[in-house]
Amino acid sequence: MQDNMENMFYGANPEIFEFAKRNRANPTPAEDLLWNYLCKNQLDGLRFKRQHPIGQYIADFYCHSVKLVIELDGSIHRLPQVLQNDLEKEDFIKANGLKILRFTNQEVFININDILNKIRESANPPLGVRGMKLIECPRDAIQGIKHFIPTEKKIKYINLLLESNLFDTIDFGSFVSPKAIPQMADTAEVVRGLDLSQTKTKLLAIIANERGATEACQFEQISYLGYPFSISETFQLRNTNATIAESLERVKAIQEITEKADKQLVIYISMGFGNPYGDEWNAEIAINWVDELQKLGIKIFSLSDTVGVATPESITYLFENLIPKYPKLEFGAHLHTTPDAWQEKVDAAYNAGCRRFDGAFLGYGGCPMAADELVGNMPMENLIPPPPKGEYNIEHFISAFQELIA
Repeated sequence: MQDNMENMFYGANPEIFEFAKRNRANPTPAEDLLWNYLCKNQLDGLRFKRQHPIGQYIADFYCHSVKLVIELDGSIHRLPQVLQNDLEKEDFIKANGLKILRFTNQEVFININDILNKIRESANPPLGVRGMKLIECPRDAIQGIKHFIPTEKKIKYINLLLESNLFDTIDFGSFVSPKAIPQMADTAEVVRGLDLSQTKTKLLAIIANERGATEACQFEQISYLGYPFSISETFQLRNTNATIAESLERVKAIQEITEKADKQLVIYISMGFGNPYGDEWNAEIAINWVDELQKLGIKIFSLSDTVGVATPESITYLFENLIPKYPKLEFGAHLHTTPDAWQEKVDAAYNAGCRRFDGAFLGYGGCPMAADELVGNMPMENLIPPPPKGEYNIEHFISAFQELIA
């Protein structure tokens, strides 16, 4: 433990610690504003420290888990002597294998959302095209397959995904009634067989009620619980056997269970772009439900195009209205699509500020209620960037998935 602490400070002496303590007590207005968004692990669960000693220097903000330094520069940093010190400080930081981002105080005041996105992208290095955070969803891909896939095959496939370190998160299973989803009956056995010792990828499990949340929280390996909150009354009843009002009460209880277990709850706004049942839908309904749910302390929302009805226009509207309004929240896209429409949907979400994308290899799975049999998950192979030579082979993942479902 002592070695880890020393490694965090890169040989800083007691005088630097005392100076850092005084700085923390007297933050600049820009530092105070940015800290309001970084403190208490608010930004994607990243644990930032402010005025953190690094050798003979002090970083304005530092996240040790991703080795990221953030510096805010006021007008004094234009002075030659200060500029020279900044260059030496930056050289020291980079020489120790750390990343550094610099912003001016003015940038913090004018465009905090852009700064937060740049921090996210730097903290989560290219997990996909253009710095996307990729969520691979084998659970969604296989849950509807009628023949039971042996537990050993599931473990082997998910471990392959974990070893690759390509994905931020694996949506690997669900703690729901085995009568409802027989394919997921062995989720507890699967998680026991997974090896997370050499990966940065995290695990997410879907739950539908408090019982499932309690069961999932028993596993230290699981970081996230996902709850499908449908804004279609009909689908909420079909999916979780609860009305929307009852589902809201469930979310309150599940959030409490999740927080006590030091995990995070991800809310999927199901039927977020429309529904096939004739239930009332418009974009404002989705936005209003996000507003209601975020009051419970939920930080991650994934807008779900459950039946593949989203258009680039509706995707753009929702993300452009949500992301600037709630800069402390993380918004993702769980988009179902036909093979010819995936690109325009991804582009619309990305250009509107979304960086978190769910998918599954070969676009497998999706919602059985979709009217078009070609509607499936976003094809993950389209989101993964071209591999550096020898690092990984996308065809290998596809072959492994085909073997899994055979």
